[in-house]
Amino acid sequence: MLPYLKLISDRKEWNFQDIIENLGHQFEVSHNERQLMIPSGQKIFDYRVGFSRTVFKKAGLIESTRHGNVRITNKGLEFLNKNPDLIHSKSLKSKIKYDFIEGSLKSQNIKFPKQRKLPTIDKFSYIKAIGNLLTYYKSDLEYIRNFQSFKKGLIESEKYLTKAPGTFKAFLNEFRIARNIDKTKTSQLLGLTNNWITSQYSDNVDAFAELLKMYNLTHGKTMTSLASKVLFLNNPWKITPLDSRAKQTLGLRNNFYSEYLPLVHEFIKQNQSEIQYYLDSVNQHLTVIETIFKNEVSDLDQIRLNRFVDKILWSYRRD
Repeated sequence: MLPYLKLISDRKEWNFQDIIENLGHQFEVSHNERQLMIPSGQKIFDYRVGFSRTVFKKAGLIESTRHGNVRITNKGLEFLNKNPDLIHSKSLKSKIKYDFIEGSLKSQNIKFPKQRKLPTIDKFSYIKAIGNLLTYYKSDLEYIRNFQSFKKGLIESEKYLTKAPGTFKAFLNEFRIARNIDKTKTSQLLGLTNNWITSQYSDNVDAFAELLKMYNLTHGKTMTSLASKVLFLNNPWKITPLDSRAKQTLGLRNNFYSEYLPLVHEFIKQNQSEIQYYLDSVNQHLTVIETIFKNEVSDLDQIRLNRFVDKILWSYRRD
């Protein structure tokens, strides 16, 4: 990281590829070493340079001038003048964790909303949500099971990327997020996901959305909905996908998942008895579906609850 910042300290505009080439020479990275890849399919050296760029941008030490180009900021020059050791700099590491990894809202001068009055769901919306749950619950569990098998190495990437039912591509289409990514980068999306979920930030949807944007997978936009739906496959026990209709139900106007999830928890708390009542009404049917997956997917009770809440939030519309 320190050589990166020193390299661009001339105040000139630097292209990402030029930075990679220069740092490669500095570190004496051989041609064969440059070809080594992480599980996502991204070259290791390129990935580390790209991650450094993201960290520096979030810390305000560099700025984008145009697509793929950066320039050091006055703040970055001031930082260099202190002769820092970036790897061990507590102040920078703290800021990185606060601004980027934890997806902090306060650091971005975004005001937390006042306590919202969450909607009271009418019985017809519950009935509609039950219908959607019964319709899609089996395929939801298939997507979850298959992703869990994929990350364990039980399903090969080539097979998982076909258009067959239950595959990653089928999931992207059914969950209406295929249009949000470059069609030629589905394999890279899967690889980045597989790499991300091995980190300690595997459930950080906001940070993952920024990562996908950094790699130009999402047409230059921060697609929090897409990120939440993909990471839902890895942790359906905790992550409830975000989409525009669910946001409307909860009265959320921004796309920060770190603000969305607490609202979901509050919604469950406020409507707990009704949610349980309607789930109990179709318990025998849900049990039949879950029997297929009971030896392959754990804690089905939690997934059942989360999937029903997702259907409620999607079914209900505010006036």
